[in-house]
Parts: sequence; C-alpha cells; structure tokens
Amino acid sequence: MKTLLVTIGAATLLAALVSARGPVQWSEDPVHRASGGGTVEYGGALNTHAFTAQIDANGNVKGQAEFQMRYINTTIHAELNCLA
Repeated sequence: MKTLLVTIGAATLLAALVSARGPVQWSEDPVHRASGGGTVEYGGALNTHAFTAQIDANGNVKGQAEFQMRYINTTIHAELNCLA
C-alpha cells in the first residue's frame, strides 16, 4: 500500500471528511476543535476518510487527516495546519 505524506489546510478537508482517526497530543487546552470521518463506497470499494484539528488559546493549530482509498490501494496521511 502506498503512503503519501502531505501538508494541507483543514478548510479544504471539512467538506469531504466524515470520522475521527484517534487522539492527538496537544500542548495547550483547545479553544476550538473539529473532527469527523466515515466510510463511503467509491470505485466499487469502501473508502475511509477521517480528520481531527484544533486551535489552542495561543493560536497554535494542529491536526491530521487520513484517506484510505481502497479502490486504488492507497493511503494518504495529511498534517493539518489551519482550522477555518
């Protein structure tokens, strides 16, 4: 399975993603947080999408997303750096 690491903004992902992947360690308590994910059928296969992102009181934003695209046997993991 191919794995591709990319850095992208959470705003782009919010429209497409649906279930949380898991907890992420943060340095400060979050002010705002978003997470989601799910599974959809595409290309004859079940494909999973998940994300989590948060901003702390100091304005630091962290997050991650993962796309498991089984119809092309590929997983993409993204580090998120914005929460809009």
